[in-house]
Amino acid sequence: MDPSLWFYTLKDVPIPKLLDRIWFESRRRVYKRLPDLMKKVWIGAQFPPPLNREDYLVRLSHGNPTNIESHRIAHRNIPPTALPFKFVGESKILPYPIPWNSPTYSRLWQFNLHYFDWIRDDLNHLYTTHNWSESAIERLYLLQDWITHNPLGTFDGWHPYPTSLRLINWTWLLRTAPELQSLQVNHSLWLQLCYLYHYQETFFKGNHWFENLAALIIAGLNFRGKRAEKIVATSLNRLKKQLAVQILGDGGHFERSPMYHLILLKRLCEVIICLSSAGSEIPQTLITTLTSMTEFAQGIRLRNGNYPLWNDCAYNIAEPLDEIVACADRILGRSSAAVSPFNQRLLSCRTANLALATISSPSPRATGIFEFPDSGYFLLRTASGFEITFDAAPPCPPDLPAHAHSDCLSFDVYWRGEPLIVETGTSKYGSDSTRQRERGTLAHNTITLTPIEGGYPFDQTQVWGSFRAARKAQPKLITSGSSGNQSIWHWVSASHSGYDWLKASHHRWLGCSEIDSGVSNNKFILIVLDWIQSKSPLGWIHRLHLGPGVICRENQHGWNLEVDNRGSKKNDRENPLRLQLLTYSSDASTSVDNDSWYSPCFGSRHSRLVLTSRRLVGQFNWSEMICTVLTNSDAQFMLNGTVGEGWLSIDGVVVMRWEVENGVPIVEIK
Repeated sequence: MDPSLWFYTLKDVPIPKLLDRIWFESRRRVYKRLPDLMKKVWIGAQFPPPLNREDYLVRLSHGNPTNIESHRIAHRNIPPTALPFKFVGESKILPYPIPWNSPTYSRLWQFNLHYFDWIRDDLNHLYTTHNWSESAIERLYLLQDWITHNPLGTFDGWHPYPTSLRLINWTWLLRTAPELQSLQVNHSLWLQLCYLYHYQETFFKGNHWFENLAALIIAGLNFRGKRAEKIVATSLNRLKKQLAVQILGDGGHFERSPMYHLILLKRLCEVIICLSSAGSEIPQTLITTLTSMTEFAQGIRLRNGNYPLWNDCAYNIAEPLDEIVACADRILGRSSAAVSPFNQRLLSCRTANLALATISSPSPRATGIFEFPDSGYFLLRTASGFEITFDAAPPCPPDLPAHAHSDCLSFDVYWRGEPLIVETGTSKYGSDSTRQRERGTLAHNTITLTPIEGGYPFDQTQVWGSFRAARKAQPKLITSGSSGNQSIWHWVSASHSGYDWLKASHHRWLGCSEIDSGVSNNKFILIVLDWIQSKSPLGWIHRLHLGPGVICRENQHGWNLEVDNRGSKKNDRENPLRLQLLTYSSDASTSVDNDSWYSPCFGSRHSRLVLTSRRLVGQFNWSEMICTVLTNSDAQFMLNGTVGEGWLSIDGVVVMRWEVENGVPIVEIK
């Protein structure tokens, strides 16, 4: 391993944070070796546990335990022999008692096993049918099984993150079915709460500490007494401070993953509901943050209801975007949209003290450029259903690279809700070659530089391991707007520092326009201009990863992109999408192959085509410009002039000019 990876990774981590991690690990290792009684004393978990609050989440109670009891009577209270589980796209059938910790599981799969996330699905079935499913009743045995086989402070089950999610899920279950509560179960819930309070992931911060604090509030409100009150009050104060750190001015989460943003938005909804149910005051900070996070989620929503796969992101982890936004809007008093049965019941737990002035939703715009400057994300939308996303975001907070990808200046194109050009996504966590490839620059629709003598390309952000990054590309020179005389262009432009250490740079300008042709199909044009400059010999690779099922057929000037024609309009077939790459260099080569996959969900990889252009430049002080055109018109595009001062014409008409001044391209739209 290159020692510089560790150097550039650790240099961004503040000394107090490193000391906090060392202190956490030291305490945890000592704790595991203590006698059981001493462990309980250490975390202040007295026995018996405090009494439960009787006025908390009362409306979750289903009030019909009969089919649980009848099942146990009929089966003589005999637990199942085996149970099926499916997490992150991987299915297993586990014997009962459950082997909760096994070297045969991936770490992520094992974490999911300890989350107890299936409880939400079981409760949705219960509230829909008014009966427990047979499989849900079998899974109820898992509470006792987990308590028996996961001694206090051991294994992954007591890692703070799984502990947080399990505390919340057990709270939903035990408040829905109070008959499942027992002295042993309540004691375990109390032990987990006290343990988490002493072993929070303060050294990570980010979404993990957010989940720790939310769990301490939601689960802590289960109990009476000064100890529980202190846990809740302290955690709420810390959460308010973390909201100011983690939520950016445009409402996005600072780890810049839409998936984690949605997870935390839903968790904030749950914290507000639980505080309201317990009769506690709702800090205004929580409401203000809920509003901005909701508006960010609405702003990045794609036509198909999904969201861009920026950084670590997948569609099978968080609840659907529309579901989460509907929950938030109902709390804010600006929507009565339908939600899932469980969320409907949870929302009903709000009490009259949640007196919020109705906050109006921002008026939605169907087209134009949508900017999230604090996050660094941009979306361009057209009337005919094209959506273009542009990533000019930092890969991560400097000291929290866990979910960073090397994707600065990458763009995606969706047409009528389907991915046409789209980055790879995230299929797994781990430290293997698949994880490295999905985080690397080549997995994204941007420019990668390569050594002239061959070898592995240079990632703009040096991602490595499972959750680490060394040198981190920082975006710069970000501008955006709408301009033009002949037609309106929406555009964004940026560069990044990822190749500064190579004495090279990459600057990208992206713009789109749509001309009303007077018929049902408007003429759409997307132009992407890439400038590469280097003081030393290097190679460059330009990749466009196509959506799954998109067919690429070569034509006279480039390629036709064909999508599934089922239900397509006649004009779509008569005016296919055309992709063209233009450069000033005659020796650049382009190939089309299936050396790519699309991973919209954990555990899934869909083979697809990728267009790869490349060139090796064996000289010093060189520059290159690549023009990518995507259009449904039959117009002819031509580069004129030079890399440093040139113009693009369409059917002989100049539509834009550029001039490179002090290494920075300036584009003027005509």
